[in-house]
Amino acid sequence: MHAYLIVSDSEKTRDDILQKQLQSCGINPHDVVFPTHEGASIGIESVHNFIARLGLSPVHGDHTAGVIADADLLTPVAMQALLKTLEEPPGAAYLFLGTANAAGLPSTIVSRCRIISAHPDIPAEQDAETLRFIEDLAASTPGKQLDLLDTLGTDRNAIAAWLDQAIRVLGSQVTAVPLDTDGILASKRRILRGFIEAKRYIPNNVNIRLLIEHALFAK
Repeated sequence: MHAYLIVSDSEKTRDDILQKQLQSCGINPHDVVFPTHEGASIGIESVHNFIARLGLSPVHGDHTAGVIADADLLTPVAMQALLKTLEEPPGAAYLFLGTANAAGLPSTIVSRCRIISAHPDIPAEQDAETLRFIEDLAASTPGKQLDLLDTLGTDRNAIAAWLDQAIRVLGSQVTAVPLDTDGILASKRRILRGFIEAKRYIPNNVNIRLLIEHALFAK
């Protein structure tokens, strides 16, 4: 997997993470390409040119890197054009996207990336607990799923925070399973897409618990 999504509210933090990733991958600054665009959006022509440049051989090292620092600026058709490259970047290329909010991007984009989230204050044990909870949900009957969701409580802010963490944890997990012989990866991707879609409706002051239920039960 050579496609990454860097998530942080801070543009500077996203750039700091990007620079560390480029350095750890041994990518020379001269082998980093960016989409060129005018105005407040990145259109399909810019993405096509970006993909073409990304496929060129590196000049100063073994790898190239394509960087879209603000993936939110991509138009819907530009995002669609980027999907195949996200899934299968050219052999010598890495692809880095940045966003302040992964839930604002289509699930088709998020599920194709390994997520790097700027949340160093969240213990690994808490991530593991969240993942176990999600896996229990995925493996349970509808009745048991409702019982498990009851344990999240009724506080809206707490459930919203859990949903954010679940999206982050699942985002890193969907790229970590090399083979999907038992359908685990497909199930996690489905849940991730549902959770991201649910996140979109939270500003409308709807019942978050019902959104999560719908994400789990929808096929």
